[in-house]
Order: sequence, then C-alpha cells, then structure tokens
Amino acid sequence: MGVNQDQFITTVANCFLRDTTLDAIVMKSKTLVNSSIAFNVEETEIRGGEFHKLLFTYNYGRTGEITLEDARYEPALVALNCGKTIESKLTNVYVFEEEVTLDASGDGSVTEQTPASGAKAYVQTSDKSMVTKSFTGSDFSMGATYANQIVYVTYQYEDTVDVIEIDSDSFPKSYELILEVKVFDKDGEKEKIQWIFPAFKPSGNFEMPLASDSPSTSSLTGKILDSNGVYGYKKTIPVSSSISYTAIASDVAEIELDSGEDYALTVYGLRGGVYAPVIFNNSDLDFESSAVGVATVDVSGVISYVGDGMTYITITHTDSGLIDIVEVTCNIA
Repeated sequence: MGVNQDQFITTVANCFLRDTTLDAIVMKSKTLVNSSIAFNVEETEIRGGEFHKLLFTYNYGRTGEITLEDARYEPALVALNCGKTIESKLTNVYVFEEEVTLDASGDGSVTEQTPASGAKAYVQTSDKSMVTKSFTGSDFSMGATYANQIVYVTYQYEDTVDVIEIDSDSFPKSYELILEVKVFDKDGEKEKIQWIFPAFKPSGNFEMPLASDSPSTSSLTGKILDSNGVYGYKKTIPVSSSISYTAIASDVAEIELDSGEDYALTVYGLRGGVYAPVIFNNSDLDFESSAVGVATVDVSGVISYVGDGMTYITITHTDSGLIDIVEVTCNIA
C-alpha cells in the first residue's frame, strides 16, 4: 500500500476467540454489526511558575478495551461471560400454555410432552385465573365446573438440552482474540488488517435485549491484558497489490574485502513516515557487479573477492525498479 494513498475501512471485523490452554477456537463470528478497539493512556501534568504553566507531561498505564456485537443470538458469548461451558444434559424445562379441551367431567390430558415426575399443571381458565393441579401421568382434573372448557396448561417435562449455569462464583477466563477488517482504496480491496490480542478477558457483563421490532443480538466487552509486556499486534496483509516503497538501502554503502573474503548483503525497503524498514528476501532483488574481475555477487547477494581493484554492486528491486549501489574495494593498500 502506498504511504500516501487514501484508505478506508468500510466493514466491521470478523473475529474468533481461541482458548490457548486447550488450543481450541471457542467462538467465531462473521456477522458482527458493531465492534471497536479502544486504548487509553493515563497522563500526569507537571505545572509551575507564573500562571501555573504546563511544563511537562508524562504517560503511564496504557489500558485497552474491546466491544463486539454479534447480529445473531450467540450462546457462546453468554457462556464466555459466565466463565462456563455449554453442557448438554437431561433437565426439566417447560411447555408454555398447551391448549387442552376438557371433557364433560372437566378432565383433560396434555399431549405435547410427558410431564416430569412430580410436575404440576398450571392451568389458565377461560376467565384468565390460574389454577394449580396435580398430574396423574399426563392427565389432570379440573372438576365438573370446567366441563367442556378450553384451558391452557403450563408444565415441566424432562429433555436433554444445552445448559449454561449462571452462578455467583464463576468468572470469565482470558482468551486470544483475533479481529480482521478489510481496507479499501479507490481501486477496491487492498489489505486485510488482523488485530491479535494474546490475552483478552471478557468483562462478565451481558444483557439480552428483547424487542418486537428487531432480532436480539449478543454482545461481548472486555479488557486487553498484558501478555509478557505486550498487549497485542496489528498485522497488515496485502491483498490485491504489493507494498509500495520509496527507496531501498543496503546495510552498507562501502565495504573492503581481502583475498578469500566475502560479504552477504542485507537490503531494506523504506516506506517513509512511521513505517519501519522491511528486510527484503534477496530473491526479490537483482545484483550486478560492474567489474567481475574485482568482485562477483551471486543471486543471494553474497559478494566475493576476485582480484585487487574497485567495483560497484548495483542492487535492483525487481517489483519497483528501485536501485541502490554499494562500493566495493578489494585488497588495495
């Protein structure tokens, strides 16, 4: 990506969480509708003198926070916030308001599920009152007063379902979090940016908004923890074009070689601004000696003494055509 080229991030991130202890991905999302990364640095001001002028500032205590909002209802986010796994087990759950038509004696039976042992029938009658009755198998009796009425029965039954236990003493653990966004310019997609945080700890706070006019989403917020002195990494991956360089530079401008000596060149790509130099793979470069009777250079950038004299090694970056020259002096007193 050229250093002066306009760039735009037009999508939210895709992401996944990896449990580094189990080496397993525990949550992955491609449907985020909102995500953000925020870092804050504490600052102290030193003031003094006339008018209490600002003399100096120093920084300390960088902290980072991340917010993710998934367009889907995502049970994994609830489990992560509770510090729990999702268990599949046999447990009691409810049938809500099964419609039952009572017979001439006021007796009825539920058919959607078999009531759990000891379960009660919570019956809503036609006048909206609630009556609690006992089951005999799937049968219950309301008495002749309710003969031939339609009632609605809520009751418990047993089933094997996914369960997340929300208790008072379990809290989230930390995970590796990877976020990926796409970067575009006027010609289309140019790069992918991956944010990698080795230690992301969910806050444990969650809510489940329920609204009639929109689907429920799942959210996850948390802090970025220090991991061996590092909070995280931002890695840029070229997609449709190679990185543009403003110049190339060898690690030396001049070298001297004695008989039998050689030297392996290291060549850097310069991008300007705050970009650090890039070390090229020498297979991306062409090397040429102006006087092979003095020194030769192979395809790997190794310069070898041949005879006394001076030569110039021309280095060319094959993609950009950028050039650097190294002066080589061989065994001249």
